[in-house]
Amino acid sequence: MILITASNDGFLKVFNMNDLTLMTAVKGIYGSPLCLDVSKDRALLAAGYEDDTFLLYSMYFGPSSNALSITPLCRGLGHKSFVSQIKFDNYLMEFLSKQRAKMEEEAKEE
Repeated sequence: MILITASNDGFLKVFNMNDLTLMTAVKGIYGSPLCLDVSKDRALLAAGYEDDTFLLYSMYFGPSSNALSITPLCRGLGHKSFVSQIKFDNYLMEFLSKQRAKMEEEAKEE
């Protein structure tokens, strides 16, 4: 089990709750993170920042229980104020996952 926190020091911190260790910390671009959400499949992490942006990260859990890689995928700009709430749409994520599996299956058949 993991716990991800948004801290005033500008970092997203990921803790392994089984042994209470810090797995990794990710620094935002300018402001501190105010909110975050993890996708249902635990592959994506979204974070809203006080610099009026949000970042979408890829999360990859390695073979070791403490191996975690977090990579920024994209940054959303243009908000007029702090991004204080962010949420994945689980229904859309499930639909996209099914579509991806269907496309992969069709590619194998060709």
